Amino acid sequence: MTDKTTYLCPQCQIGHLQTSRMTYVRVVDGMVMSMPDTPAHTCDVCGYHEFDRSTVAHVDALVGNNRRVVNPSRVAAKAQPIDGKSTQGLKG
Repeated sequence: MTDKTTYLCPQCQIGHLQTSRMTYVRVVDGMVMSMPDTPAHTCDVCGYHEFDRSTVAHVDALVGNNRRVVNPSRVAAKAQPIDGKSTQGLKG
């Protein structure tokens, strides 16, 4: 038996959310991640959409919620103040 329950659209309050499949796109650690054919819910009136919570939770578990350094040797160096006596980086 399938669940035919529909939910009122939280944006327009007129349409109902219908089960659909869409491409989920997210930026993780500066890289674009794309998952085609992801379960979603789309409003039949205004087009509002939201992705299935369990699917997004599963993606979060796979890629992690926290920002992490992938390669510590590639972290940008911090700027250091240059005093007037320093000749670093100057050809003389």
